[in-house]
Amino acid sequence: MGIYNRDEKTGIRYGIGAMSENIQSWIYDELQPVYGDCQCEDEENCQCECVSNAINTDTLKAELTEYNELWVFYSEYVMPCLDCSPCAPGAGDISNPDEYGEIAYCLPPEYYVNPSNLIEKRELV
Repeated sequence: MGIYNRDEKTGIRYGIGAMSENIQSWIYDELQPVYGDCQCEDEENCQCECVSNAINTDTLKAELTEYNELWVFYSEYVMPCLDCSPCAPGAGDISNPDEYGEIAYCLPPEYYVNPSNLIEKRELV
């Protein structure tokens, strides 16, 4: 069995969480559209389908799926949490912090209405 839903460089699990009342509403202002394949007749006549929305900075890489789940692929913050299996084997459920859980990337504390006291800042690699 392979290793899934982890950062190959750091071994840290990707964090997955439902967009809930605990996420600040202004996060939607930071999300930028991600486009899939574009059908173009020429440079001026393109139709592109938005496939998701993402935050892509030096310190945070996250994507909001069509199922209203936020995947955190990279962050300067981590937290121990429950597994997300079987839906996303190897990923961490950042909606359910657990002091005995596995470490996963999560949003910075300011993104939460009530941030978990388990969120820790880590050194970036």
